[in-house]
Amino acid sequence: KPNSPPIKQVIDAGVVPRIVQLSKDNAFPHLQYESVWVLLNIASGPAEATEYLIKHNVHNAMIELLKTSNLYELKEQAIWALGNIAGDGKEMKHLLFDHGILNNILIVCRSIYDKQCVTNFTNNEEIKQCH
Repeated sequence: KPNSPPIKQVIDAGVVPRIVQLSKDNAFPHLQYESVWVLLNIASGPAEATEYLIKHNVHNAMIELLKTSNLYELKEQAIWALGNIAGDGKEMKHLLFDHGILNNILIVCRSIYDKQCVTNFTNNEEIKQCH
């Protein structure tokens, strides 16, 4: 399909471990955001792609972002990626539950939404960190 992400090509290139590493680097939030975006697109693919991400602990990296990031945008992307992983079936949902997804999503849901802290990464605004 012309609008489909090149999931197989990214996996076959062997760059997923580096993308996971970049998704954890909060010194460069734009790069971190783009890395998480790549991972959530891979998680939208076939079951084999999701299994590959699980082998590279993407689920734990995304759950950790829910716990530690001060950026709403990153948390949103992480939740989206986790939703894509959970969408692959009962086994994946149980894996996420076993790794603490629910408590960490509840923390995000209970946090105070501050629209001043939400930016659009595409408009080159400075990213604001909020607590």
